[in-house]
Amino acid sequence: MNLKRKVLTSFVVASMITPMATISAFAEDAKSTTVKYSVSEGYTWSVPTEIEFTKDTTTVTTSGTSGKTQDVTVTKNVIGEGMKLNISLQDPTFKISANGSDLTYSVKAGTNELSTTNTTVLEVASGTNEAQQSLTFTLNKDAVEKAGDYTGTLTYSASVVNAQ
Repeated sequence: MNLKRKVLTSFVVASMITPMATISAFAEDAKSTTVKYSVSEGYTWSVPTEIEFTKDTTTVTTSGTSGKTQDVTVTKNVIGEGMKLNISLQDPTFKISANGSDLTYSVKAGTNELSTTNTTVLEVASGTNEAQQSLTFTLNKDAVEKAGDYTGTLTYSASVVNAQ
């Protein structure tokens, strides 16, 4: 009977161990978590709202980050890697008019003279969040002035372009 008991006990122990061994063989050894963060592209920029020449002031240089004659300013630049924010003049004529008469002016972005073919005012690479560029407006008094309130518009555009 002792032998029967030992054999029976061995079978019972073996039957208990066998399912446990099988269960641990099916258990996963590793699991993972996906971590995400999305950043939306966007930028914020501003330009001078008014440049006013006077009889005594034929050159106006922008400055600062606010006011009518502020610099061209980027305060947020979140764009893709390898890209740059390009702020340019859009179809510039560089003239102001009154009663059919025109006066011309020139614009420099820093030391860079802008023209109808060279319109880039400011470029800001990805990874650079803020930038500003002063502009110098100079009235050309090569034409005979006629009385009037001369006005014109200088339009800027911003676009994200490849940095190469």
